[in-house]
Amino acid sequence: MVELGTSAFPVFYDYNNDGLQDLIIGNYGYHNPYNDPISSLALFENSGNDSVPRYNLIDRDWLDLSTINLNIQLGIPALNLSPTFGDLDGDNNKDLIIGDDNGKLHLFTNTGSGNFQLSAPNYQNIDVGQFAQPQLIDVNRDGLIDIIIGEQDGTINYCPNSGTTTNAIFDTIITNWGGIDVDQSYISTGFSNPTLFDSSGVYRLFVGSFSGTIYQFTNIDNNLTDTFTLVNSTVSNIWDGGKSAITIADINNDSNPDMIIGNLSGGIAYFSSDTLLINTTVTSNILQSHNNFKTYPNPTTNKLIIDSDILGNITIKNLLGNTIYSEEMNSNRFEINTSQFSKGIYFLQLNKMSRKILIQ
Repeated sequence: MVELGTSAFPVFYDYNNDGLQDLIIGNYGYHNPYNDPISSLALFENSGNDSVPRYNLIDRDWLDLSTINLNIQLGIPALNLSPTFGDLDGDNNKDLIIGDDNGKLHLFTNTGSGNFQLSAPNYQNIDVGQFAQPQLIDVNRDGLIDIIIGEQDGTINYCPNSGTTTNAIFDTIITNWGGIDVDQSYISTGFSNPTLFDSSGVYRLFVGSFSGTIYQFTNIDNNLTDTFTLVNSTVSNIWDGGKSAITIADINNDSNPDMIIGNLSGGIAYFSSDTLLINTTVTSNILQSHNNFKTYPNPTTNKLIIDSDILGNITIKNLLGNTIYSEEMNSNRFEINTSQFSKGIYFLQLNKMSRKILIQ
């Protein structure tokens, strides 16, 4: 069991250049009595082979980020460290960008042999508000590394690189990129965590969220200034706790993508290759995939009614993934007293079907 304090932000990165994808996992922080949490990066080395990965914890405070005062204004270490890697200076070594809870980015230049040096705190004065969750990737396929950044309000920012391969320049922030605002129907703080993934030459965008739902969008290539298309797929039904953060790579050499999901309780989950990951159907609302399974009123305060042609066990989980309610549904109409629940977002599951519910 991996436990990294509060929240886990994983990213694949081959830190020792052995051809195997290692794992770097940021967090909001470990509990620190009578003081702010302590945020850091954990390094998990892949000691397996190209078809059977095996991860061992090497360092819970890789690069000693818990001791570096990235919060320049207060002169203290930053919280909510969200990592991403990409070559920003054309030396064929991937540099490290860290997003933090103040919406800022920090650049650590790769100096070779697995060493990184802080070269630009508050990198290029990029500020997206709160809880920056960045990804370095060539979005517009012009040969230059760009940045996309999720943030607390659930939208995504796009920073195109107007510089060169040896001198990246990010002087523009395009807000509300793709018209995305995750969890907007439930809460104003969606905590978007974007992962743009090239699937056989076509970009697909996966976005983690506060509720734990993983949203998937297509219609991205040649459409960077317009609205993306929300789709439903196998990955849309994956849930492993609130505040989902994802990373994708083929780590078992079967030509299909694998996924690691971080969650609010500081754990991670591994989902192995599934060709259904790229089979999608357009939908206006991914929560309406089963017409014979209805929950109402939603949002609710005192009661929740379930109508379903299918019977079975009902469970309700909070964003930490803890089961707070379990009951057998033995009729097509079932009522749950929700007055006992605290206000917030929950996930209701009936067999393999699920719904988000909001208790007010």
